[in-house]
Amino acid sequence: MQVSNVRFDPVKFHWLGSPEVNNLVLYINNASDISKVPDLLERELIVGATGLAQGITVGPFMLKNLLGMKLKVVTGYRSPGDMALAAARREVDAFANTIGGPAGARRPWVESGQMRVLFNFEPDPVPGLGAPTIFEFIKTDEQRQVMTFFASNVLLGRPIMTTPGVPADRVAVLRRAFDEAMGDPVLLREAETMGLEIAPLNGEKLTTLVARVASTPPEVVQRAERAARAE
Repeated sequence: MQVSNVRFDPVKFHWLGSPEVNNLVLYINNASDISKVPDLLERELIVGATGLAQGITVGPFMLKNLLGMKLKVVTGYRSPGDMALAAARREVDAFANTIGGPAGARRPWVESGQMRVLFNFEPDPVPGLGAPTIFEFIKTDEQRQVMTFFASNVLLGRPIMTTPGVPADRVAVLRRAFDEAMGDPVLLREAETMGLEIAPLNGEKLTTLVARVASTPPEVVQRAERAARAE
């Protein structure tokens, strides 16, 4: 995969791990008359979004431009919190954002009864959430390839890496240190007090995921870029 203006090869970096691996979901106001995913092919849903380069905005445009869902995407919100407030005021009826695990700070949006998760964007459904994956409603191979590419980028989380050329033994030490840090009780307590959730992905799995994203055929990347545009 070649991307214009990118002068580095991500596969040559050494990926140490990611402290946060979340699932991207579509939150929808319970007051909306949209009750199931196929409804989005028949009736319009107003979806809040932030900047055009962010995954929480790209996701809804993918649904609209690639899958043909009747979404009216309203951009310009500063944060997911602002979108949740807009949903409470019925300025919008839905927005995309990560869900996190059972201890995640965003779960109260669902537990309060105001919002529900209509689906998640990754190939596998989120365990314990009771919502389907959007992949259950994909109809063509092209749609599946593009959405898999998009989902793989989301699954990278917040990756930590080091530069090419670092000796293998040093990379192994850094990966081990990362894994130990992610299980450190002090770090976990501090993260909890800040409303953060540690859900790590180790360096080996992260490396495999990066290689898979990097090997995406150019035509799939180009189709994804077109689908992500605000048309």
